[in-house]
Order: sequence, then structure tokens, then C-alpha cells
Amino acid sequence: DLCEEVPNHRSGCARETDVGFRHRRSVAAIVINEFFLTALVVIAAYLGFLISAYTDLAPRTLSSVEQVVLFSVGVSLNTSWALVATLVSFFQYVGTLGWKTDAVAGNVPVACGGVVFVGYLGCVQAFLEHDFAWAFVAAWACMGIKRMQTIPEQARFPVKAMNSTLASIATYTAYVVMAVMAASVATLVVA
Repeated sequence: DLCEEVPNHRSGCARETDVGFRHRRSVAAIVINEFFLTALVVIAAYLGFLISAYTDLAPRTLSSVEQVVLFSVGVSLNTSWALVATLVSFFQYVGTLGWKTDAVAGNVPVACGGVVFVGYLGCVQAFLEHDFAWAFVAAWACMGIKRMQTIPEQARFPVKAMNSTLASIATYTAYVVMAVMAASVATLVVA
């Protein structure tokens, strides 16, 4: 990661980012062992850490494209992905409490709401903040949900639980995020 390659590029970042990346590795081990509450707490803490780092390294806080590429893109990508992972962890945890439909945690309307929420944040970040890395991850996550809901693969997701409405909402949400990214680029080019 950037902070390991350039340890003093910004005060304190090397320690903070290294701890954050170690959190991400810990979550994978916890989820594999199905400690979903622990995984939710860890990923939420990681998201909090990333939001804290993001406030200092968001594209709007930097003065050149080079600084954005070097300092912001990695944090933006990770923060957006940690948001998605936190939502997934929440669903996994509430599934252990009995909130399941067709052996899958949660239900379709709430999943659709989560997709729209992630897409909305992607649009806000793209248009208002010109943070294309964040928006890219939001669109990518939506397309991943679309894939999960349209390509039968029993080992990854129960075929019985696949839902075409969720797939459509995820697809259209990804397209909207990409369109907003394009519109945001156009505003930068015109300005």
C-alpha cells in the first residue's frame, strides 16, 4: 500500500493505514469461522478508521491530480468497499438471529434499499466531491450483486434465493452511478 511505500507522505498515515489494512485481513479470518458479530464490529471499526483517514485525504482536500492519485485513490477505494462490506456483515449477523428468507440473511426489499443507498453515496461522491474511485467501487459492487442474482452458481449463492428485481435494481443503480461519474467528468472538463 501507499503508506508502506512512502511512509512519511503525510503525518501519521503510515501507522493508521497499516493498522487499517491489518483490520481488513482480520475480518476475512473471522468471517470464514462464522463469528459474524465479531466480524461486524471489526469491519465497522475499520470503516470508522477509513472515514477518519478519508476526511484528510479526500480528493477535495488535495491540490493536484498527482496528489489525488498518490494519496486519495487507495483510501477512497477502501472506504467505499468497507461500506459495502459493513452492510454485508450486518446482513450476515442478523441472519444468525433468524432474519432469513430462502436461507439468505435479510430480504429483498431491504437488500434493494442497501443497493440504492450504496449507489446514492457513489453518486454524491462522484458529482459533489469528484471522487471517482469511491463511485467506481459503488458501481462495481452493484454489478457484483447483479451477477450474483442472475448467474446461477449454487456454491456461491442459493439459486432458490435469486431475485430478478434485486438484479434489475442493482444493474440500473450501477448505470446511474456510471452516468453521474461521466457527468461529473464533463463538469471538470468544461470548468
